Amino acid sequence: MEIAYLLGVSLEADSRDVVADDLDGDGKMDLLVTTIRSWPAMQRSVRAFKNVVEDSGNWIGFRLREEGGGCSPVGARIVVYHPGGTAVRQIITGDSYRSQHANTVHFGLGGIAQVDKAEIRWPNGRVVIIDKPKVNQYHAVSGFAQSGVAPSR
Repeated sequence: MEIAYLLGVSLEADSRDVVADDLDGDGKMDLLVTTIRSWPAMQRSVRAFKNVVEDSGNWIGFRLREEGGGCSPVGARIVVYHPGGTAVRQIITGDSYRSQHANTVHFGLGGIAQVDKAEIRWPNGRVVIIDKPKVNQYHAVSGFAQSGVAPSR
């Protein structure tokens, strides 16, 4: 079912690039969309759609950053263990038509109020484990450290 019109995000213009990201850090995914019109004159635009859903449930996010040493977050695999099971995401860029996503992963948890553990496996083999990370916030994770397993945060 097409619901873009009902949510206020439908556009008549030719829309080519769409990126979902939490632009304002509130835990709700927003949308960036580029449009192009060729008639009567060439016109391009970028539109941002803020997610205004009232009750979107619990969430947890991870911001992966390189802090030297040449360890890119691209390819990192993040596993979140919670009472309802596990959820997995991987940092992939260039998977959209003319768009790239940030080095941030977002997990919607719905009614799940706690996470037991998060495991971040970097492309260089380094593993970061965060025991009982807080929900409804982002956690900054670096790919460069002396030890193989980072302390809990």
